Amino acid sequence: MPDQPKVLIVDDEPEIAAELASLIARTGLSVVEAHDASSAIKTFAADQKIGVVVSDIRMPRRSGIEFVRGVRGVGNRGRMARIVFCTAYADVNVTIDALRLGAVEFLTKPVEAAELLAAVRKAADDYRQEMEGRALDGAAARDLAQIVEQFKSFILSGKGPVPVPAAAAQSDGDRLRKANHFMSIRKLRDMHLPAAEFDEPLWFMMLDLYHSQITGQRVSISNLCVSSGIPQTTALRRIEDLVQRGLVHRVPDQNDRRRAFVELSQDGQTRISRFLDSVSLDPAVS
Repeated sequence: MPDQPKVLIVDDEPEIAAELASLIARTGLSVVEAHDASSAIKTFAADQKIGVVVSDIRMPRRSGIEFVRGVRGVGNRGRMARIVFCTAYADVNVTIDALRLGAVEFLTKPVEAAELLAAVRKAADDYRQEMEGRALDGAAARDLAQIVEQFKSFILSGKGPVPVPAAAAQSDGDRLRKANHFMSIRKLRDMHLPAAEFDEPLWFMMLDLYHSQITGQRVSISNLCVSSGIPQTTALRRIEDLVQRGLVHRVPDQNDRRRAFVELSQDGQTRISRFLDSVSLDPAVS
């Protein structure tokens, strides 16, 4: 899991920068200071841990707006950085420029301590969560083809990974975390497996059903067709195939006979559980 990002304070008045840095540091976040836009851009580019910027706007030579434009040009991290502006002078045009640059907060000096800390904490949490998401996507992209093929073999034939010893069996929470990880690769389907129309929808149908049963939800046939991401007639054939294999079964809705739910059979749930027990997530994203 990525660490909390470092915070860069940019203000041309060293006393104000030091005061802000001391305040933010009390939250446990690491803080660095810069007193002009040019040195601040260099500091941001050199320190890969900086993810949040708290900047003044009116500064000599280059304004805070110009500084943030420079930050946005520093690769993916520059585009991802969370910006909090603090200024004693603001007008409509400046506010619009700040919003266009993706500022998450626009605070007016003198800034209340609680207001600043709330803005910085939220910015840091948002940045960390996006970094976690990108790490999950990266791991998923690297392992996608191998995982899907392994899953297909294991679920359909039961001859996949070697079963783990009983003592190593994991909890539903552990398995659910892995299922969520695998489900995060859905958006990469067309990029990485454009020809795998059977494998990938089957994979997600089984994971959707597992996720729903563990979290206490019910899935109708129509909802499962929609979540599969394939045409309804194709999805219905896939569901029928899973029924014939004994991996899922239909359950009539007692309140509406026109509708039926789909659930994993005991065999299907056992196979999914054993499969997830056999998989280790990359330590960087666990």
